[in-house]
Amino acid sequence: MHPKLQHPPTEIPSLSAEGKIIDPICGMNLDDLPNLVSLVYKGQAIHFCDEGCKKRFEADPERFSKMPPLIQLKNVWKIFKIGDTKIEVLRNLSLHIWEGDFIAIIGASGSGKSTVLNMIGALDKPTAGQVFYRDKDITTLKDAERAELRAKTFGFVFQQYNLIPWLTAYENMLLPLTFITTQTETSAVKARLSEIGLGERLNHRPFELSGGEQQRVALIRALTNNPEVILGDEPTGNLDSSTGEKILGILINLNKKQNKTLIIVTHDADIASQADQVITIKDGQMIRDHRAHKKIYTE
Repeated sequence: MHPKLQHPPTEIPSLSAEGKIIDPICGMNLDDLPNLVSLVYKGQAIHFCDEGCKKRFEADPERFSKMPPLIQLKNVWKIFKIGDTKIEVLRNLSLHIWEGDFIAIIGASGSGKSTVLNMIGALDKPTAGQVFYRDKDITTLKDAERAELRAKTFGFVFQQYNLIPWLTAYENMLLPLTFITTQTETSAVKARLSEIGLGERLNHRPFELSGGEQQRVALIRALTNNPEVILGDEPTGNLDSSTGEKILGILINLNKKQNKTLIIVTHDADIASQADQVITIKDGQMIRDHRAHKKIYTE
């Protein structure tokens, strides 16, 4: 256990980066960690948690040194209370998500990876710490402002689909548009349904659809608001391999061709292997040497 993590904060901790060594790629606090990987860029020593982060920086140093990350978690704690028991789900977690990246978040069940996704997507607030989107602290937003941010910025794809049972496939897909003022052409929505083989299922309710069909509806629903960031929590976990590959193919295509930032929580090693960055969560913290843990936490 890191010596600075013996006890959770009693109040929101200082988030100043002064005096701290921060990995510019993944955002990990490198204070007191041994055997850092380093390089000199424009006369300044830059340190990394592993060779993977160093290589990403070397491949495009201007990208990682000129602009801040799209999303930043800084010293985030999430503590749940059950009676007199406190459960530390996230423990002083800091990380960076860069615009246009495909990020795979992996870890054992109960490690906190889904909670990380909820923090990124403004579905939950930290007990302590800050979450930034485009350099703005979204933890300070009012509930209505957070709802608006979610509706306009994020598309959510969940393992359990979360379709409204009394609405048709088409009505479920249009739900995100009820929360934003900018309308999407419904013809475009119908075209997307046809592209994934659901053109004849527009008026069917969820109980009349197979699991794969429901997941495809959930996917198109997540894209209806043309989100900048797509968040997937095991989006292919309940699907057969063929349908899962189709869903993943659509998501990766959006990432590569439309520069959508794609963040997926997964146990699937094949998904993690295609990501630009692998973030491994263990006991509510990010582990250094990200890809070295991939096999352990995707089995």
